[in-house]
Amino acid sequence: MKRFFFLFALLLLVPRDVFAASAGLTGPAEVQVGRTFQVRMTVGGAVDVDTVRFVGSFPTDLLEFQGMANGSSLPTRSPGSGATGGTFNFGGFSLGNPVNGGTQAGVLTFRAKKIGEATISLQGGTRILSAGEDQTTGRGSLKIKIVEAPAPGEIPVTPPVQTTIDLLSKTHPDQNVWYPKRGLGLEWKFSGRQPISYTVGFDQAPEGPAEMRAVATSSASFDAPNDGVWYGHLVVRYSASEIVRKDFRFLVDSTAPRPLAVSVDQNDVRPQTPNFLRFTALDDASGVARYDVSINETFVTSTALPYLSLAELGAGDYRARVRAVDYAGNASEGVTEFRLTDKITGVDADLVRAERWQDSILRLVLAFFAILLLFIFGILVGRRTLEKKRRKK
Repeated sequence: MKRFFFLFALLLLVPRDVFAASAGLTGPAEVQVGRTFQVRMTVGGAVDVDTVRFVGSFPTDLLEFQGMANGSSLPTRSPGSGATGGTFNFGGFSLGNPVNGGTQAGVLTFRAKKIGEATISLQGGTRILSAGEDQTTGRGSLKIKIVEAPAPGEIPVTPPVQTTIDLLSKTHPDQNVWYPKRGLGLEWKFSGRQPISYTVGFDQAPEGPAEMRAVATSSASFDAPNDGVWYGHLVVRYSASEIVRKDFRFLVDSTAPRPLAVSVDQNDVRPQTPNFLRFTALDDASGVARYDVSINETFVTSTALPYLSLAELGAGDYRARVRAVDYAGNASEGVTEFRLTDKITGVDADLVRAERWQDSILRLVLAFFAILLLFIFGILVGRRTLEKKRRKK
């Protein structure tokens, strides 16, 4: 019986809810110089997770950052996501069902620049959250060997002599620029020795291979079913052992940023009152590039900040219109109306009443001390007068 009570007390001391989620990175162990590849950001052991933040680093001398995309379980990109100077910051969240167990939070795309061993590491800012509570207990890293020869499982590349392949797109000319078109067009030209056959395909995997189909023309088209990063793959065969593959990247964002809310901190106040116009928008693909602000249908400024000071405005009625423009040129806008007045109302009236009350109290205190000083001075003068009269007597 004593042993039973001891075990029962021990169970009461053990925390019931102990969450242990881990953030990891998965990807190829070996890639070829010049090839693009994907690194998947994964979550393991999640319990009702609704938000993740992956913060990490990579060697810029070996790897070139190409882009990032969200996973299906956490489909919405958090503000501030991006990469610069050898670090990346990726955030994703879900407005619907939370994540339990393991899932793929998102994908990073890199290009191998030169031979070496690249390490991609997660840093302390990485978080796995459930209703604001951090469940993160582990953060992983990934080592990738960059080699000159083809990696195992890839299409062997043996460039033929005196042969040039030009791959281009009229619909998406620049591989580093977002475009609002989902129709992808790919064209190619052969110089020198002509191939005996070639195939082309489209998918969202940078390393391919795509589901290929034979072609007999110099162009191909494809309608992307969704926004994101797409790739066109061209495989050219010159002989049984001479095969070349070239890839072209398409950045597609045909969807405008989500409708944004525009508001002011304080309405119907004096122009001297500190006041800001605030606005923010989310874009799931390319991200918000800028906000175009107009007041009373007159353009004021373009800014990357989600707020604007109203200190330069005088009294009057105003209508503010804000357009959120993403990197593909898609836009959504929001409107709000507000008033600045010389009359003392609302918050200003409360401030003025408080200031007047403080002034009244201060005047009463000063008057009290003035009377007290006069009283003390009168006593001193009276005592001195009496002392003089005594001395004369």
